[in-house]
Amino acid sequence: MKTATWIALATAGIIPTVPVNAQTYGTFDMGMLTNTLSQSAVTNAETARASERLPLTRSLRFSAARSDATLPSSAQLSYRPSAAAQKQNFAQFIAQTRAVDPDSAGKLEHLLTSVDVMGEVQKQLGRYGMRTDNLADALAAYLASAWFATRASTDDPTPAQMQGLRNQVACAIGASPEFADATDAMKQQLAEANLIQAVIISGYAETAKAQPALRAQITNTVAEAARKAYGLDLRSMSLGDHGLVPD
Repeated sequence: MKTATWIALATAGIIPTVPVNAQTYGTFDMGMLTNTLSQSAVTNAETARASERLPLTRSLRFSAARSDATLPSSAQLSYRPSAAAQKQNFAQFIAQTRAVDPDSAGKLEHLLTSVDVMGEVQKQLGRYGMRTDNLADALAAYLASAWFATRASTDDPTPAQMQGLRNQVACAIGASPEFADATDAMKQQLAEANLIQAVIISGYAETAKAQPALRAQITNTVAEAARKAYGLDLRSMSLGDHGLVPD
């Protein structure tokens, strides 16, 4: 099945699909949303990373998912969502955006306050047996959205692609010491940042497909944001049944 965007909030009228300029794009750079996560909440050895303002996701090391790989336990990947924490996270995302681009902050605030965003995203993730309260699922949703957007594609990922990518991310999280002591609050903040970004990127993919004049700008910006956040060059990778692999 094809949809206008695989996390299909834009086509439901929840976020406006308007022409996007460079200033607006900078606002939703994934690095901006994740750089403010508390590194000390995971490990006190993260001082160097915090001083360099590198997002926690850069600690992940990806390798092609294997069918015989041992996945982390559900307790390592899942978290118990808190409505109070979500309210705080959303307010923080809006405030960070407002400091860079007040107009885009207004649009983001409308998105986050006019609808149950996580509930709507869960409807889409549920088609793949995935959940918003699972960190691996949330990060995989962002990476899938970004990969398709770098190709100006609005295709749905296949279930096999999403399962492979989810397992790839889960193994990377399980192998990263920085995530070993992650709290529910930290997992929720990182998951929500990734899922919100996935929704926005899905809308941008629609714009890139519909407006060729903006295509290069959009695909380049999404690719650069993913590189900063994850250290991955999505434009030189394929998305298959084993996740993201170099071309």
